[in-house]
Amino acid sequence: MKNDAYAKLAQANFGSLDCSTLNENALNTKYRNKAIAKYGAATGPWFDGLVAAYKINPNAYALNPAYSKIYNYKSQITTAIQKGAKDLALS
Repeated sequence: MKNDAYAKLAQANFGSLDCSTLNENALNTKYRNKAIAKYGAATGPWFDGLVAAYKINPNAYALNPAYSKIYNYKSQITTAIQKGAKDLALS
């Protein structure tokens, strides 16, 4: 069994990695489409408004516990990706 970072991620049932999913715009589009599929077309503009409000003032969400958890998880994921990239480079 391989010990490189890519193999470890594949073992964790992530399958192949698509780096486009790490792009903020791609993620926004993905989740916007999911919201529309689940709740209807009216959620598209609502989602766009949330994204625009966050880009204007990201600190407005800093005190909200839900957003704090999301930021924490995002930071953990970013750190894991960076560590995995380093492991891959060293393997």
